[in-house]
Amino acid sequence: MIKEIVFEDFLLVIEENADFIPAKIDDRTRLCEDLRTYGDSAEELLAMIQEKYGTDFSNFKFSDYFPSEASADLFYYELTNFPPSNVILKTICNITFKPLWCILSRKREFKTITVGDLYSAVERGKWV
Repeated sequence: MIKEIVFEDFLLVIEENADFIPAKIDDRTRLCEDLRTYGDSAEELLAMIQEKYGTDFSNFKFSDYFPSEASADLFYYELTNFPPSNVILKTICNITFKPLWCILSRKREFKTITVGDLYSAVERGKWV
C-alpha cells in the first residue's frame, strides 16, 4: 500500500536528524556522503522514520549501507571521504592513521542510500 507523504515534511525529518546540512537537500542527496549521517546517527534516523511513519526496516541490512559507530570501518571511511582540510594534519593522517585503519577495517565500500530511497520506503511502508 502506497502512503501519501508530503516530501517537504519528510525532508524536515531528515534535516532534524542529519549530522551535516548542505545548501540543498533533494531526493538524490546521499545520507553518508552528503549528509555525513552514518553509525549511530543513521540508526537514530531510521528509528525516527520507523516511529513517525511506521516504515518496516526489517529487510534493511544496515552494514551494507553504513559503517558501524566507533569501528575501524568508520574511521577509514571518514579519513577517505572527509579528509582534514589542514594540509599538515591531512599529511599526518594519510601517513599514520589511514594505513592503520585500512589494515584494521573489514569493509571499505558501502552501498549508496539516498533521501529518495528512504522516501520510497516510507511511501511503500517498508524497505525492499
